[in-house]
Amino acid sequence: MHLESSSNVYGVAKNPFNTTLTCGGSSGGEAAALGFHSSAIGLGTDIGGSIRGPASMQGVYGFKPSVGRFPVGDVFMTGGSSDSIRGTTGPMGRTLAIVELVTKAIIDTRPWKVRPELIAKPWAPEAVLADKKKIRVGVLHSDGVVNPQPPVARALKEVESKLKAAGKVGDIELEIIPFTPYKHDEAWRIISSLYFEDGGVGSISLLEETGEPMMELTKFIMTENENVRPLNLADLWALNAEKHAYRNAYTAHWKASGIDFLIAPAGPGAAQPHGTTHYWGYTS
Repeated sequence: MHLESSSNVYGVAKNPFNTTLTCGGSSGGEAAALGFHSSAIGLGTDIGGSIRGPASMQGVYGFKPSVGRFPVGDVFMTGGSSDSIRGTTGPMGRTLAIVELVTKAIIDTRPWKVRPELIAKPWAPEAVLADKKKIRVGVLHSDGVVNPQPPVARALKEVESKLKAAGKVGDIELEIIPFTPYKHDEAWRIISSLYFEDGGVGSISLLEETGEPMMELTKFIMTENENVRPLNLADLWALNAEKHAYRNAYTAHWKASGIDFLIAPAGPGAAQPHGTTHYWGYTS
């Protein structure tokens, strides 16, 4: 589990625009195929940025639906059936229209009729802007932990200035404001602990069974992460209570800001050299 795409079997997946750089991960191969125009539609999985990060590094679109909207099916996860932090499948494509088409096609199958854990909500994109005469858009220039590198900061400012200059979308007025993050360092402490509730034992045992070496980025996120340790039941209850409290606090923070949408980096930098993608904070 890391933010690049590599394996001891297939090697390192590379960015099609510059092979010295990563294509991101863990759905990096899918994003690379889209960026290289060898695929029109992709499906990835995302629990900490694995669709959004690779999409941003190839200049394509990636969408992580809310958990419970898309069927996960028989996707194998080392965390087993843990519900503490849940991942999801999601669409990727070279255009927004393709991503919307795939999303609608999947929701229109009413997957909740065969997967009872899914949310029974039909496709209704127009509901987002229904009766809106004005939308307030927040811009997150930094998460307060790791500032974006100059190319990302420049892109955010460019988008912000163009939206301000436009003033409206159709008949809907736009208000663009800076958004202040809420304790993202605390969010990382909680989520990185819950990613590996067993302290990584399950993943490590799989590697030991096959005799495979653990990759450096996996060591970084799992065995070298100060937040990762085997949790007993009391620890698990306490961390999940913290998770719910943090979600509620962030929801209140969001509502107090009055924003309808948020524009934020998919990571602190553009595609990076292989083996150097360490910061998860913008997507986890």
